[in-house]
Amino acid sequence: MLIQFMYALITMMPCPIWLWYRHASSAFLMTVFCWSIYNGATYYIDVFGKRFQNELEAMKREATKWQNSPDMMTSPLMTPSTDGADELGKTFDAVADTEVSTLSRGSSGSSLGYLRGGSLDKIS
Repeated sequence: MLIQFMYALITMMPCPIWLWYRHASSAFLMTVFCWSIYNGATYYIDVFGKRFQNELEAMKREATKWQNSPDMMTSPLMTPSTDGADELGKTFDAVADTEVSTLSRGSSGSSLGYLRGGSLDKIS
């Protein structure tokens, strides 16, 4: 209790000074305000900086794992695909041909935005 009483006396001693002198009060409030901004900013930098650093380290470990694995020696985009990509291309060609034949007949309502570059040669 004695420590609490001493703390209360020490913190209440400057209160009359801040009440009587406007400049001392302003200086004290600005000091507390700047101190709180500094503490808040360093807290967020520390917390989110550490979180970001942990994410970067995890990504680095994952990249190292992928580089060292023998399964990922080639890119998946560079390997030939046999999962029906040819049928998809044929479907796009059929749609473009339908658009070309519709345009050549003079039907309204179709758009040139659907035409592919190779299908423009078929317009007569």
